[in-house]
Amino acid sequence: MQVQHSLRFRIIVAFGVFGVVLGAVYGAIVIGGLHLVEDNTFFHRMYLEAGLFQKQYANNADAQLPHTRYLKGYVGANNLPAILPDELRRALPGEYTLEVEYKTVETEYYILVSTLPHSSLYFYLIYDVTDLEPLEYIDPMLITILLVAMFLVTALGIWLGIMTSKSIIAPLVRLAQQTEEISPENIPKNFSANYYHDEVGTVALTLEKLLLRTQAFIEREQHFTRNASHELRTPVTIIKGASELLDSLPQAHTPELQRPLQRISRAVFSMENIIETFLHLAREDLSLSHDSQCCLYDVLKHSIAQHQHLLEHKSVEVELDITPDLKLPVPSALVSILCANLISNAFNYTDTGKIHIYAQDNGFCVEDTGIGIEPDLLNEITQAFIRGKKGQGYGLGLNITHNICLRLGWILNINSVVEQGTCACIYFKQAV
Repeated sequence: MQVQHSLRFRIIVAFGVFGVVLGAVYGAIVIGGLHLVEDNTFFHRMYLEAGLFQKQYANNADAQLPHTRYLKGYVGANNLPAILPDELRRALPGEYTLEVEYKTVETEYYILVSTLPHSSLYFYLIYDVTDLEPLEYIDPMLITILLVAMFLVTALGIWLGIMTSKSIIAPLVRLAQQTEEISPENIPKNFSANYYHDEVGTVALTLEKLLLRTQAFIEREQHFTRNASHELRTPVTIIKGASELLDSLPQAHTPELQRPLQRISRAVFSMENIIETFLHLAREDLSLSHDSQCCLYDVLKHSIAQHQHLLEHKSVEVELDITPDLKLPVPSALVSILCANLISNAFNYTDTGKIHIYAQDNGFCVEDTGIGIEPDLLNEITQAFIRGKKGQGYGLGLNITHNICLRLGWILNINSVVEQGTCACIYFKQAV
């Protein structure tokens, strides 16, 4: 499992991103809130000044206007300073903020427009806050503080993610470890009961049901394979004994009887290999062992002899280019099935030319000059019941070969060109 795709990594990243977002949102709220409080403070003071002047103006139209260094009042739009824009002179009562640039100097004003009692003129209260806004001076420091706070919140989020992820994924880790130790022959009874009735518990229960179904399926398959192989041995043994008995009689040494007896002998040998192969495949652990070895050269030579009758009346040359010292830690029955399927296909579908059997890259190849395999079937040729347009049989030979190679950890590779031939290679995982 790659780290960036692990559930724990995702939880930690989620906490870290949450910390960044939380810090950024909190910082934006703080800065925005401070600016809002600053604006409200200035306007609150201006309302107080405007209210005081309005009371004085109601008693005396010549009341003195507010006039300080920063706060100045004007009655009537015509009395406003010339540097202020004309839009302000037409403004209705309300609150305004304005930035004015005059002689390369930028000035910020807060402006309050209100009515006067017993007058049609507007009262303008203008507050020069250019030098009074505290946030203009503390913003850099405030941003630095907020960035540090955001970093600390992010670090805290990541730390919490690391701590929390352990407890969050602990049931999943335990389930994964328990599942890894389970084999089809040894499934703990009701192991899903060890988990709470949550998402992990649901996964554990579903997995337990699936494992039990798989176990039942494997048991049925193994029982069928063992029983079928056992039941087939008896008639095969009888046929083998009868054919050997017939072959020992003097009357059997005639050309008319030798040919069917040889066919019976080849069929018995093939059936014995198939039965032994089924018994090996029925085992869950089909491991390679040095206790059971076979010579690849002998198996190939015997398989060629067994299928030699397929080349009768054909002008086909067979060349076996395998060294006799190549041995495989595999039961000979399995290798015999592999070789028989490849050689029988080559013999069946080659009418003229050459069949070359040779060693290559820790494996062996059977190359022929036969009819080849159609391109649209080449990628599916190892599937069950798939055969070419001129194919014979049921289309199971290469499928059996493919499955045996999978169980042994070997590789079956088939290349073919129509009307030019086929090259089928088996590459071993290891050889002696």
